Amino acid sequence: MISPRLEAISQLIENKNCVADVGTDHGIIPIELVRSQRAQKVIATDISPQSLMKTQKKVQRDHLEKIIDLRVGDGLSPIEKNECDAIIVAGMGGLLIRDILEEGLMKLGEAQLILQPMNNMQYVRMTLEKIHHRILKEIVVYERHHYYQIILSEPGLMKFDNPIDYWIGLESARDFTPTYRDYISWFINQQEKIIKAAGQQRNTVNVRRKINQTKYFIRMLKEQKE
Repeated sequence: MISPRLEAISQLIENKNCVADVGTDHGIIPIELVRSQRAQKVIATDISPQSLMKTQKKVQRDHLEKIIDLRVGDGLSPIEKNECDAIIVAGMGGLLIRDILEEGLMKLGEAQLILQPMNNMQYVRMTLEKIHHRILKEIVVYERHHYYQIILSEPGLMKFDNPIDYWIGLESARDFTPTYRDYISWFINQQEKIIKAAGQQRNTVNVRRKINQTKYFIRMLKEQKE
């Protein structure tokens, strides 16, 4: 059974000729895309040959060798420019995804991107703005006591007018579900914990600055719930 996070990622793919799943690990998404007929072909890549062997066994078990192409390589290096019309990069740190996009910029072509960082979402959004990829949709999924933000983007110009959007999603693309609102509440709670921890430290200029900055950040977050 596919997890809510991976199912949400898969459902952002619609009628694609070729999809690349970068860092596929167990190959759950490629098999789901083929089974649901959301993609005619999937290129599943991983930097680890051992991890790719796990996917290979599943592909062979389901007789999908002609549809799912397994390739070993780092980042976007295993795929060619415009070879795929959608590229998935999920389950990695935000800084790593940023590096993958910047280093593989020439490989992106006209492909849509489906991105699901585990942290540092703001850097991913900043990178999309920088490389001229506009965000079409932002969704939040809750799974096993964690909130996951998922982004769908395509080539195009985009500008963030509100800085808070780098952290919680481009306002025009957000899916305002109850899960999204719960995520904002959780995020506010995390910031309040930072203030509490800072208040227990020595009263210095840097600590006071940190507290004031975090309080301002909380006010901006609360505005998004109104």
